[in-house]
Amino acid sequence: MHSIPLGQYCLLMNPDQGLSYLDIQHPDFSAQLYLQGAHLTQFRPSKQQPWLWLSDNSPLQANKAIRGGIPICWPWFGRTQPGFPAHGIARISEWHLDSYHEQSDSVQIELHLNYSPKTNSDWPYPCRAQLRFQLSKELRIELISENTGNMPMPLSLAMHSYFACQQLDNLIIFGLENCTSVEQGQRLSPSGHCQSINPGMDRVYFEHSGQLRVEGLANGRLELQSTAMPSVVLWNPGPQTAATMKDLSGDGSDFFCAENGLIMDDEIMLSPGEQHQCQVVMRFV
Repeated sequence: MHSIPLGQYCLLMNPDQGLSYLDIQHPDFSAQLYLQGAHLTQFRPSKQQPWLWLSDNSPLQANKAIRGGIPICWPWFGRTQPGFPAHGIARISEWHLDSYHEQSDSVQIELHLNYSPKTNSDWPYPCRAQLRFQLSKELRIELISENTGNMPMPLSLAMHSYFACQQLDNLIIFGLENCTSVEQGQRLSPSGHCQSINPGMDRVYFEHSGQLRVEGLANGRLELQSTAMPSVVLWNPGPQTAATMKDLSGDGSDFFCAENGLIMDDEIMLSPGEQHQCQVVMRFV
């Protein structure tokens, strides 16, 4: 293991085996960000419990997606066709670190990823992603997608956030009351009331307003404010599925996923040269 200082509070850690990451120890918060996937795996403001869940069994290896934290699913969500990696190429690609800046109350990090197909069997759309993180007592993530090719490109994506919790049945979700949804292929009308998270839940909500609130967590009330990401996924594997997932530690009862994105009905098309910009701001109040 060798390290390179990037600032007063940050070291770029390069292990002899495994993945390189930024280790940030700011007076107001701590964080770890892996260059593979531009993947934030830890974030903890001072005097708070960790916000994110990370599996003890997750392989920290090249070309293997990390289980937990905030994976960036891009430029597709799910699996488009056999042979393509689930949830896109971003999670398993090495991103380029463009800049790192420190201030007395925050840290800003910018990274990018360029993609071009190498063979006729690859996803055929050249594209580019830029990620901007602003870490403070809250967490802001901005994603800019650009079609760098010469034909229209379908775009779906998600910030697949894994949040730590003590008990699933304590959680209440507000902000999805007026959204249509899909679960196990069944179309569901708006419920008109707040949502709980059940073991084994995998539901996609559409036309979300951008305001989501989760109550029942150790740090208090979690607020997620998103722009240009009208889809929300609530997911927990449940104990039966968790037992089949080799990279998942435990029975799944200590985390839930609340994912902002462009999914299914909310997928968009980007014209050549067109960009899409979205962001999510997370805070506990």
